[in-house]
Amino acid sequence: MNLILGHSIPNMKKFAALQTKYLAQGIKEENIEYAISAVMDGSKREHILENLVADYRGMNTIEANQMK
Repeated sequence: MNLILGHSIPNMKKFAALQTKYLAQGIKEENIEYAISAVMDGSKREHILENLVADYRGMNTIEANQMK
């Protein structure tokens, strides 16, 4: 299951593991934190992806879709 954009963040230990994983892939920490927060708030995947690829975040569609 997609732990970031699939709307399932089980606990803070998983959060740390996800953050480490995506930091190693070169994704900015602020974008990881945004995605996790948005999932926890119940935002729809499409909305999260749209915000991740906004100009000020510096991500492209491919990078955003790789957050699985």
